Amino acid sequence: MAGISLAVILFWPRVSRRIPGAILAILLSAILVRALQLPVETVGSRFGDLGGALPRPALPTVSVENTLLLVGPAFSSLIPLPALSAILVVVAYHMSEWRTFRAELRAPKGDVAVLLAVFALTVLVDLTVAIQVGMVLASFLFMQRMALSSLARPRPSRTR
Repeated sequence: MAGISLAVILFWPRVSRRIPGAILAILLSAILVRALQLPVETVGSRFGDLGGALPRPALPTVSVENTLLLVGPAFSSLIPLPALSAILVVVAYHMSEWRTFRAELRAPKGDVAVLLAVFALTVLVDLTVAIQVGMVLASFLFMQRMALSSLARPRPSRTR
């Protein structure tokens, strides 16, 4: 389901830009999961009821926001989690600035080591741990560069 959703998100803009591919992927995957009775976890099955009950009867103020507030929770529980994961993959790809990351690999070896360590820790452990380790490594790298760039000479003694 995630693969189908990802394909729709990536290739739908070639067909039409009027309907966002992410929305179409969510609708299509929800319909497929329901129609084919696929054993796919949905937002509702994973997180429980999202309060899709109707509000008390009253004269409504018709607006897009109110309509979404009314029908949103009812449909959000049907969203398959693989469809959401496909959307997150696309968003992460667009946010990653991989061209910049690739260009950074041509930096000095110490900088590249810090970059790769922080990247690996972010993916494998946690962002906060990665930032902490990155700051320590960058501090050591800075101290090393300062030590190499400065030259200490003994002062000539002043004898009279």
